[in-house]
Amino acid sequence: MGEVQVSIGVITYFQEKYIRQCLNSILMQKVNFKYEIIIGEDCSPDNTREILLEYKKKYSDTIKLILHDENVGPAQNNNGVKRMATGKYYVGIEGDDFWIDENKLQKQFDFLESHPEYSAVGHNYYYAKPNGEVIYSAVENKKDHVYTMNDYLNKGVFIHCNTMFGRNYFINPDEKYMRLRNSYTTMGDIATLALFFDKGDIYYMGEPMLAHRLTDVLDSASFSQSEKKGLIKNTRMFFQVTDALDEYFDGKYDFSNINACRIGFLYYSLFFKRKDFIINEQELRDFNSSLSLKLKIKGFYCMFRKVFRKVLRKVRNKCNRT
Repeated sequence: MGEVQVSIGVITYFQEKYIRQCLNSILMQKVNFKYEIIIGEDCSPDNTREILLEYKKKYSDTIKLILHDENVGPAQNNNGVKRMATGKYYVGIEGDDFWIDENKLQKQFDFLESHPEYSAVGHNYYYAKPNGEVIYSAVENKKDHVYTMNDYLNKGVFIHCNTMFGRNYFINPDEKYMRLRNSYTTMGDIATLALFFDKGDIYYMGEPMLAHRLTDVLDSASFSQSEKKGLIKNTRMFFQVTDALDEYFDGKYDFSNINACRIGFLYYSLFFKRKDFIINEQELRDFNSSLSLKLKIKGFYCMFRKVFRKVLRKVRNKCNRT
């Protein structure tokens, strides 16, 4: 098939229960191009590494392993995988998720081959229970759509990065790019989307082709469930990423609106989903006092907009049922 066209990056940690399903979903893909699978194993305390070595032995021409001697965390593990990617395109997946469409890669490959104006293509997805049972209810917009940098900066667009298939712009990363990637330990999806939007629009396919597993806290190689519950810490980390992006782009973009959307989520969580988060009252007061008045006002606007949309969606659903 010639040279590698697509690099598939897999990061995994403590996922012996899930990694086979992830890898099998990759190997089942029906494609007319050559691909490589680069797997970063982050010094798991279980049998994840032994399973990977088993697959490596069977698919030695396709699989490349990065076996860390000590735990480096998901962000650095992911960076190491991306640095080894040689393909024209790059697609990533975490070891507890899996693809559910055997033509996923071919569909995304064909789209970018015929649409050079787009930097990447993502798609809808389902959730899956820890046992792998797919919950067949689409998570995001069911319609195809085009997203732009303007959408990202003003609406806080999120496309699950385990669905993203993009051009490999950073096959030879420079020092500036590496400094950006090393500036945070989690929430890399935020930076990845900004980097793609800087290169072009992102096409979104409404068809679900991934199952994102809802795992236990210790099972996840990504931002753990317990860390997500730390609302203030989570928001500070978000700002850390947008600050790093502002430095990377030399002030080219204004990230204040996307920060406001995050504050809106914080306020919404405090008023309507407080029981779902771990909140230290003093930490909350200190954090809120550190925000500018302008950011607080924008945050409340984003919160009310979110509430309005949820109410409107419920009304529409009720009307459709009647």
